[in-house]
Amino acid sequence: MPDITIWPRPLLVNSQYRLFSIVLQPNGGAYLLELYFINGSWTQRTVGLVGVSNRITQVDIADFGEFYVVAGLDVGGVAYCFTQQATSVTSASLMNAITNPRFGTCCNFRGQFLAGNIQTDTPDSVWAEYGSAGIIWSEIGNFELSPSIDRTAGFKQEQFPFNTGIKPVIYTMLPTLEGIVVYSNSGVVLLKPTLVGNTFAYSAQNREGIGVASGRHVAGDLYIQGYVNLDREFYIVEASGQQTKRGYKEILTRMFEQDPRIIVSYLPKDYRFYVSNSVECLIINKYGAYQCHQKVAGAAVAPNGVLYGSFMDDLDLEARITSDSMDFGSRGIKHVESMLVGLDHHELTESFASVDWRMSANEPFTDFEWITLGINGEAGIHVGAREFRIKMKISNYVDSRVDYLTPNIKYSDQRFKRGISPTQANRGVEG
Repeated sequence: MPDITIWPRPLLVNSQYRLFSIVLQPNGGAYLLELYFINGSWTQRTVGLVGVSNRITQVDIADFGEFYVVAGLDVGGVAYCFTQQATSVTSASLMNAITNPRFGTCCNFRGQFLAGNIQTDTPDSVWAEYGSAGIIWSEIGNFELSPSIDRTAGFKQEQFPFNTGIKPVIYTMLPTLEGIVVYSNSGVVLLKPTLVGNTFAYSAQNREGIGVASGRHVAGDLYIQGYVNLDREFYIVEASGQQTKRGYKEILTRMFEQDPRIIVSYLPKDYRFYVSNSVECLIINKYGAYQCHQKVAGAAVAPNGVLYGSFMDDLDLEARITSDSMDFGSRGIKHVESMLVGLDHHELTESFASVDWRMSANEPFTDFEWITLGINGEAGIHVGAREFRIKMKISNYVDSRVDYLTPNIKYSDQRFKRGISPTQANRGVEG
C-alpha cells in the first residue's frame, strides 16, 4: 500500500468482516474506503465522506456483514456516526448520517450492536442524560435501540473506577469472547451480558489501569487487546478481561513528547502490536518489544498470506538491540569486562557492542562508547556499575542474524554476592 505522506493518512481500520481505509483527498476531506483483495491485488470502493481530515481523531466500525455502523470523534470531542448497507464493489455509496443519538464509538458483540459516548442536540431527548459516559445497546439481531420497543435493547450510564476530576469520556469499546471492554479516560471496565429479573442488561467489572486518552491508543480482537494508558504504560487485556502490565514507559513517554498523535494497531497473525507516531514505532509481541524504521498506521494480512500496511519509511536500516536493566544477581559494584556476540552478517556490515550503566535505580542510565566487534564477535567494554543494559547495533540488518549476547562479568564486590563466594567454598574447614 502507498506510504503515508501526511500522518496518519491513509489509516487502515480492521473490522470483523472487512478492511477499511481512511484516506486524505485534495479537498482536505477524510473519505472511508472499503478494500477488497481480488485476483491477487487490492480493489477499493469509496463509501463516503467522514469529515474534515485534520479534525478526525478516531474511527470505529461495528461490522455485521451486510450492514455496518461507522462512529468516531473529532478534535473537539463531537461524535459523528453513519450507517451503511454493504453492496458490491462498484455500487454507489449508501452511507447515511445518524443524528439522534450520535455516539463516539461502537462495536458488534455476538450480533448485538453496542455504542458509547452518547450525544444529542435535543435537550429533552431520552438520550440526553447519559452523555459521554453513556452506553446503549440494540435489540438482539436488530438495529433497534429503544427498550420501549424491545426488552433486549437498553442503555446505562457507566460508573468508572477512577475519579480523575474531569468528566468521564468513553473513547472506545472492543468485544472479547466473554464481554466488551470499555476504555475511558477514567478507567477500564468489562461489560458482561446478564439478566436482572426478566430484563437483559450488561453488568460491569472494573479492571486495573487508569484509562486512556484516545480510542486510537487501543487495538485488538476477540482474544487479545492492548492499550497505552494515561500513565504511558502498555497493558495487555485477555479475553477473560484479565490484564497484564507490559510497561515500556520510558519509550512511550518519549514518543508522546515527540508527537502525541499515537496510533496502536494489532496484527493477530503474529501477536504483534504496533505503537506509532510520525517519528517512531514500537512493536510489542509476546516475547518483548523492539523498534522499526517504519511508522505503521495499520496492518493486515491478505488472503494470500502477505502482510500489508500503511506506513512512513525513514530508510533507517540500522538494527539496535538493548536489554532490560539487570544487576546479574548482585547489588554490589561489578564490571562488564567484555561482550561476546553470536552474529552473522554481510562482510560490508559493521557491528558494535556497548552498555548503559548506572549506580542507583533512581538515576538515569549513562551511555558507554560503542566498541567495534572483532572478527570473533568480541568487544572489550571494561565498565563498573551496579546496573547495566547490554546493547549492540548492526549497520544493516538485511541478511543479518543475532543468536546471543553474552557479557563477561567480574564480581569485585563480593559483599553483595548471593550465597558464598568461590574463595570461601574452596577454603575448607580448619580443625
